[in-house]
Amino acid sequence: MAKCEDVHSTPCLKRFKKIPIYVVEEHNDALQFIYSAIGGKRLPVEGTTLLHLDAHPDMLIPRRLTGNEARSGRDLLPLLEIENWIVPAAAAGHLGRAVWVRPPWATQLMDGSRLVRTGDRPKDGLLRVDCPEPYFLSDALYSSKLANDRTFTLTVAELGNPDKLRNNEDQYVKNLVESLLLTAPYVLDIDLDFFSTDNPFASLYTKINLYDLLEPIYEFDLPNNTEPELLDQVVANRERQLDELEELFKFLELHDSLDGWNKGKTEIFHKVSDLSLLLKNTYGDSHSIDWWAVHAAGCTRDQGGLPRYRCNEKQLANMMDSLRLLLINLPPPVLVTLARSTEDGYCPLDQREGQASVRNTASAVGWSERGGVCLPLPYAITTHRHGTRFPWHLSIDGLKHEKLALRMSPEATQYVRTKYSPSACARTSSVRRRCTWSAPLPPQYCAAAQGPPYSRSLPR
Repeated sequence: MAKCEDVHSTPCLKRFKKIPIYVVEEHNDALQFIYSAIGGKRLPVEGTTLLHLDAHPDMLIPRRLTGNEARSGRDLLPLLEIENWIVPAAAAGHLGRAVWVRPPWATQLMDGSRLVRTGDRPKDGLLRVDCPEPYFLSDALYSSKLANDRTFTLTVAELGNPDKLRNNEDQYVKNLVESLLLTAPYVLDIDLDFFSTDNPFASLYTKINLYDLLEPIYEFDLPNNTEPELLDQVVANRERQLDELEELFKFLELHDSLDGWNKGKTEIFHKVSDLSLLLKNTYGDSHSIDWWAVHAAGCTRDQGGLPRYRCNEKQLANMMDSLRLLLINLPPPVLVTLARSTEDGYCPLDQREGQASVRNTASAVGWSERGGVCLPLPYAITTHRHGTRFPWHLSIDGLKHEKLALRMSPEATQYVRTKYSPSACARTSSVRRRCTWSAPLPPQYCAAAQGPPYSRSLPR
């Protein structure tokens, strides 16, 4: 019987020969590789640390996700989006600590460490947290009472602030790493928008300055104290507000007008009605209004909106240097995930070459005791989250078809090329405003239940 190797003093974990870098487009797709590493006994089932470099915390929760769904293993993955994939993994116990390392312009959460409980809200089983910060309150994700709860550590720290780096950059980064106390097996997770951040919703319907007009519709007043009973009431009111807004925009999506709305004409109704008339009068028949994109933009508008900051070349170089110093001082991770975030508009398109810079930086920092770093495969194939569910899907677009084909067996590649054409499989994502072609792979081309059909070609 082979002797079990340990990783970072955790017994009975296997090791990758080289540290793999998995590149994904949408950030939540990084979670499938973490789950695969858990299934392959390269990460512990419980308590992994996630070191998350990003301009966004990604720590929301799908508002209608139940605790049972969060604990359903791989069945959870198709239910997640880019902004809400970390806490569900913590609710399942797989993540014991989440460390958000933020750029200076991202301030959604306060710096420091805190313990956060996440579990099922007793009245309906929906997954919630007990953290009273505005980030969670504004999405109605707080609950003072939780069942089947787990506790994880949430740490927030800043990297790349020129004022702090000016005097002694090396010592500042060393002190940061020491304060993070990363000793357990951990995953290094980087989003390219950490280096330069855009807000795709700010460019929607700019003739009427839509993003600014959404603020009074979606505004949310924070409570003046953190008494649990008060917070529960505030969250209940916020939940009703968000539910009403969602229903109104669903009605607009179906009917392109609020004529015929019969559920009561509240103050929110009149605000949305006025906005819808302004949009139609301004854009007329020349545009089909994407009502769901308008609602998605509104959901980001409370508490000042999403961060937005474009770095110049010098600032980008400084940010990359900060990353290099951070990686030099860190122990080797078990694996690295890298999210591009270019197609959804969060990473500026003209700065997407940052992928190569991050890869080269990660490859050059040493970590020789782990055999170095694997060259990343071009793209991770994303799961398709709409329509009929299949165990795993291949999402192909015209630019990446050949690159993605490299990730598949020849049989699966030939199946996709002959069975699916862009015209037959086109679907439009209204929020991200791009077209993808979804090609479900039949079971005979899927590698066991361990993971997606391309798992056999991943670095081992």
